[in-house]
Amino acid sequence: MLLLALCCSRAALAAVTFDANKYYYIIEYTTGRYVSSSATNKEGSYGLLAASLLGEKFRFASTTSGKWQITTKAGSSFGVSSTNSWNISNSETEWTIEETNESGVYTLYQKKNLEGISRGYLNYQPTLAAFKVNSLYVNFNTSAGDATHLTKFRIVEALSSYDQPQFGGIVWTYNTSTSKFDASGKPSTATPGREGTAPNWTGPLYKFDNVGTVTTSTTYDTSDNGGIWVIGSTSNVTCHLGKWAGSVLVGTEATATVSYGIDLKGTEPDASATVWTDGVLTFSGRTNFSMNDGGNQRWFIGENGVIRTSFSSVNKGTRTWDLQIVVADQPEVANQARKEKELSKKVMTWGANLSSNINSITVWYKDANGTYTKLGANAVSYDATGITVTYTGLGYDPVNCAYTLTDVNGATYEGTYSVPWYGNATATPTLVGAQGYTLSNVRFSNSGGTYSLTADITFPFPVSSAGVKNSTGIKSALGSGYYFHVGSGENAGKLWCTKNTTQAMGTLDLATLKPYRWYIYPQFNANEGKFGFTLQSVSTGKFVPTSTISGTSTTGPQLVDEQSAGTFYFVPSQGTSNGFCTALSVSAGGLFLSVNSSDDATQGVFFYNMSNAGHTGSNLSFPEPPIANALVDAVFNPLKNAARIPVTPGATIISPNEIAEPADINAAIEAAQTLAATNNKNLPKIDFTESAQGSILSNYNAKVAAHGDLLSVDYTLKSEYGTICLPFNYADPASWKFYRCSASNGNVLTLVQETYDTRYAGNRWGQNTPYIVEYAGGDVPTADAPKKYQFIGYGRNAGTGVQAEGWLRGVLADNEYVPSGSYILSKYNNVLGFYQVEGNNVKACPKYKCYLTVTSDEASPTRAFFFTGDGEVTGIEAIFGNTEKPVIYNTAGQRLNSLQKGVNIVNGHKVLVK
Repeated sequence: MLLLALCCSRAALAAVTFDANKYYYIIEYTTGRYVSSSATNKEGSYGLLAASLLGEKFRFASTTSGKWQITTKAGSSFGVSSTNSWNISNSETEWTIEETNESGVYTLYQKKNLEGISRGYLNYQPTLAAFKVNSLYVNFNTSAGDATHLTKFRIVEALSSYDQPQFGGIVWTYNTSTSKFDASGKPSTATPGREGTAPNWTGPLYKFDNVGTVTTSTTYDTSDNGGIWVIGSTSNVTCHLGKWAGSVLVGTEATATVSYGIDLKGTEPDASATVWTDGVLTFSGRTNFSMNDGGNQRWFIGENGVIRTSFSSVNKGTRTWDLQIVVADQPEVANQARKEKELSKKVMTWGANLSSNINSITVWYKDANGTYTKLGANAVSYDATGITVTYTGLGYDPVNCAYTLTDVNGATYEGTYSVPWYGNATATPTLVGAQGYTLSNVRFSNSGGTYSLTADITFPFPVSSAGVKNSTGIKSALGSGYYFHVGSGENAGKLWCTKNTTQAMGTLDLATLKPYRWYIYPQFNANEGKFGFTLQSVSTGKFVPTSTISGTSTTGPQLVDEQSAGTFYFVPSQGTSNGFCTALSVSAGGLFLSVNSSDDATQGVFFYNMSNAGHTGSNLSFPEPPIANALVDAVFNPLKNAARIPVTPGATIISPNEIAEPADINAAIEAAQTLAATNNKNLPKIDFTESAQGSILSNYNAKVAAHGDLLSVDYTLKSEYGTICLPFNYADPASWKFYRCSASNGNVLTLVQETYDTRYAGNRWGQNTPYIVEYAGGDVPTADAPKKYQFIGYGRNAGTGVQAEGWLRGVLADNEYVPSGSYILSKYNNVLGFYQVEGNNVKACPKYKCYLTVTSDEASPTRAFFFTGDGEVTGIEAIFGNTEKPVIYNTAGQRLNSLQKGVNIVNGHKVLVK
């Protein structure tokens, strides 16, 4: 949010002026806190928000008595209390505003009574009992001349820019004492999650307020009024926002690292930002920025803000991506003079130049007086690493700062970087090759012109050194891979990934099983500020080599001695995590250390080029080496937690051929959940994973992971002909014929029958593809006896909006209106056909069905197309003429109420209906 200092000319008793058509912020002068009605636990209706969060927008209107009536953007009057906690009458909504001896700084007061015996000044109380801390109150004990006890306020104009996200979901506040989330009206044991039913979901809002360093395991979707809210200088939060992520707000001096599975689904109104940061915000785990769901993307980066991403591609769909950015002078440092110079700030980083995907960037420079100036387009530059703003402001010459980082084992890493020096506000060094690290206990020093920084560094996994060994497991994101280990027997010295060992899982006594472990050693290049890592097998003492293998390998690479060990960088991988790569990125020729997707216990580890296709095996986590229970549950829990498939009663179910019948899957899930609820021993769980039902669920989970969550569509066919367009590939319903349409012969619509869709294997009909369908069975569907179907398919690459194929337009959204001049399938006088629509927004096409748009120049202006019994279509030119109802006769000259089989005379034209 942007502030513009209000400039008012002053003279003795000069009148205070405000523009009644503009909005302003009221800011407590000493602390910089903003007045807002959204502050909680404060005296009266209003309190003060932290300086990193902008408050209420107010409008000032002068009254006939020379005072001011102050109203919020929502229209409520400032000064009226809903809780009767203000020390003023509810009728007192007029304020006297006087400028102090400091320009732009004011006091606000009201008279206590009609006689004006004393003034009630608006004051700020930061130190009273807890319920009054940071409160506003009206103090009637302050005499008019005692200015030392008066609270001063700045009143500054609020420029028209993105508001902070409005959210709207249930606020789940992180409790540092319990390491859990609390929410009003929820029990202390409650877990955040989306609430409601589709399509009216409400996502949770995760709030972190001065929580220190926190990493949560939350994975619930936060889209639709939810998201994350991180404030306070101590907050350094890592949080997963689910597959569908909500909005993001990061306050001044706060740090947040967020990840999500599929889309950053902005649902904020146009006046609000989807992403708003005045701190350090990192998007981790994704290389593709997908916004192909929800609304347009509006990102705001404040003067202290920076956004770090690894995005190398963008999926926008029909959305726009707009940015607003603020830059400012470098912070003042005591006893150091700033000078005017050219400054630059990298406001956002990415993995490839994405500037062509940005619709607009607006940049303001905030000067020392708080005045904002809009910068020209030449201030912004792009390259393959990110966005940089170059501008003229007050700053310092850079210095060489030596840094020393110390890890948990006491090992130190030293380097030097060039940075503008401004004391404790000096930027920390940027280290590459170690995604997810944190720096804490940062200390800056300037001793006689020698500048230094010391800090503790923490990696996202246990690290070892020459003197200290900390082992860890290395777990693949794939459901079938668990730990890297070393083979035995003929495979001795080779690297493997398996559930336990190369033996079959059911033959082992897991109570005595010891998992395989690894040591990870950091290697630091001080000249480049770059970390690399080597991986050593605990059991053999040998190391993982660098490899050029790309693709599936059933024999893992041989381990090597230390002198031949490969160096790996821990960098963003596909999905929501990171992995070990042979280079700093795949685009630089790197290969990810990955895990084969097979469930065979003898499958090897291999190296994978992530640019080929999605492969989540390179997304790695580092759990503690598990005991037997955890090892078994790692296999069993995904089976019992598999998502049930809804079944529509009375419908014919059309599901993917690769998975079992939905009823069988649901029965297997119920059996697994019953087992988990009644038996906590390992052997029954192991037996289940090896059973036919366990195999069904394992295959089901693997297919969903590979192709996306299942989608279900209920479809009803009420006539011999219909239209269909589904967001997934689907099998062939019995007795159906499929047609495409892209031409006509005069007034006759040409239908081309498809035996099967040649673009899709396995006799499947195309995802996001519109068709005309014919029911060719013996019992033709009717409105009284329809055919009901439930189509089930994989959700990956599901389309939205309108899908075009020839003249057909498939609808994959609610409330999609047929354009004027196009045709919709319906009945008129009990005759089924495509009838022309006149006027926009008058006829909606049902979701998952199609309408017809004639696109060829030679097509006649036909008002309707009718079906015949053999799949042909007869076109009738100008069948309605200029009348609402056609005049129909038979060949004997008798007038008819509707078309009949045989030859009809319609508005003077012969029409054949078979």
